[in-house]
Amino acid sequence: MTPYTLCFLFPGQGAYLEEVFTVLAARKGEVRSTFQEIDAALNEIGEPPVSPLLFVDSPPRLDHLAREHPDALQVALYGTAVALYRILRSEDVIPDVLTGHSLGEIAALVAGRAFTVADGAKIVSARSAALRTVAGVGGMLALRGEARRASALVDLLEVEGLTVAVENGPQQTVLSGRTESLHLAEVILRDAGIKSTRLASPYPFHSPVLLTVAEAFHHRMTTALSISRGPLEVPVYSPILGRIYTDDDDLLAALASHLTLPVRFEAALVDLYAHGARVFIESGARSALSGVARAVLPDAAALPTVVRGRPPYDSIQAVIDTVRNQTVPG
Repeated sequence: MTPYTLCFLFPGQGAYLEEVFTVLAARKGEVRSTFQEIDAALNEIGEPPVSPLLFVDSPPRLDHLAREHPDALQVALYGTAVALYRILRSEDVIPDVLTGHSLGEIAALVAGRAFTVADGAKIVSARSAALRTVAGVGGMLALRGEARRASALVDLLEVEGLTVAVENGPQQTVLSGRTESLHLAEVILRDAGIKSTRLASPYPFHSPVLLTVAEAFHHRMTTALSISRGPLEVPVYSPILGRIYTDDDDLLAALASHLTLPVRFEAALVDLYAHGARVFIESGARSALSGVARAVLPDAAALPTVVRGRPPYDSIQAVIDTVRNQTVPG
């Protein structure tokens, strides 16, 4: 694998902040222009635009979107990641490699130029449409601790359909499964004195439970939508595949399979670091992935771009200044 220095991280679920659509949008035209492209793509496939919902004086909060407008939330996460990438690129902050976490892989592939912004929006929409058929079927449960311990616990619990879905690092592993399986696991874990937290996830992502959803997702992308794939101009590392995408990969098939396969994000960070990545910038709202990167790679620099409690323009400028003045660690 080619040596890399600067890596962009594209987050998935939870990476939403209202300030992106108010304060940041007022200062940076890339936000509105990105969502205009997304709205046009959604209109093309008969889906409603998201801008009227988001670009208002008081945008909806994350919990409200998750509950009342889950499809719009997925588009908002995707659009935020792409808009922030464009802002950073416009300031000559140029990554050597990109990686995405779950839904974030779609934004990473768009940033790498495999897909256009419009086609990325269509892919996100097709994903949401397929997932709607299993609303309420299951969810996700976070445990504090490393994946090996969580996997051993799953084996001991012997709860049907429960699986390790996300390996985020030494501090967090996420389980996925049907609602009844998660409830039984919570009870057993509580009785054993092991803390778990139910995540605000409407679906059991990265679980075999979603096998039929993955098939429907792939079918819709390849038959109902017109999606063109271009050569990658920036390398994209998949934490699910555990490698850099190649131009020979069937990206639509890969994205569909991701719904049933685990995200090994800790291993991805370690691999990227081993190949030279020393600065990790989160191209999305909040600081979930940069926080994981700091925990996994204490010798690397991990920088969020938009965080709660700080003006977005200021936090982005701090990232730009840090990168320009950065002495690469290690």
